[in-house]
Amino acid sequence: MRRPQILTALIRLGCILALFLTFGLVWVNPIFATDYTRAVLEGADFSGQDLKGLNFTMAKLKDANLSGADLQEASLFGAGLERTNLEGANLSYATLDTARFIKANLTNAILEGAYAFNTIFDRAIIGR
Repeated sequence: MRRPQILTALIRLGCILALFLTFGLVWVNPIFATDYTRAVLEGADFSGQDLKGLNFTMAKLKDANLSGADLQEASLFGAGLERTNLEGANLSYATLDTARFIKANLTNAILEGAYAFNTIFDRAIIGR
């Protein structure tokens, strides 16, 4: 391959990568990220992890496992948590404003001091 062809191929690859990043179509490996804003984390396993203060604003956490996770002071602002397992998770002082907990499992979750303005708990399991 000649130099102009290599350069053209690299530019095309860069454009494709930019589109994926712009529209949030890239799957983020939960082990390496520290900011999950608008991340697509469907089916991700965060069970038992220390996620204190992390940002999950507008993240898609459908079918994710956050059971036993420490989410104190985390931001889940506008996050989609459909069928997400949050059993035993610590959400103390977390920001849950406009988040959607659709059929989510919040059994034994700690919600002390959590901010939940306009939050949807549609068919969510809440209790002990």
